[in-house]
Amino acid sequence: MKLTKEQLENYRKKFKLSPRELEILNLLFQGNNKNSDIADKLGITEGTAKQYFHMLYIKLDRPSKIEVIQLLWEDFYSQSIYKKRYKKD
Repeated sequence: MKLTKEQLENYRKKFKLSPRELEILNLLFQGNNKNSDIADKLGITEGTAKQYFHMLYIKLDRPSKIEVIQLLWEDFYSQSIYKKRYKKD
């Protein structure tokens, strides 16, 4: 499962995230929670992945990956439920 383009755009605007930070959020949302996994998928070093996470924690005002993941899932489900409930036909 991936975040939608709309959700990624909302995060980009709301938190002023870079394209790479959005890629990392999407990978995290998909279950890639190890720095080494993300580094491998993006072709970056593990240290660079850590630096990106550090910046995400600051920008999203969350102290850990667990809380970032929680934010992503809460937003994903609230938007999905809202769209189903109030979708215009």
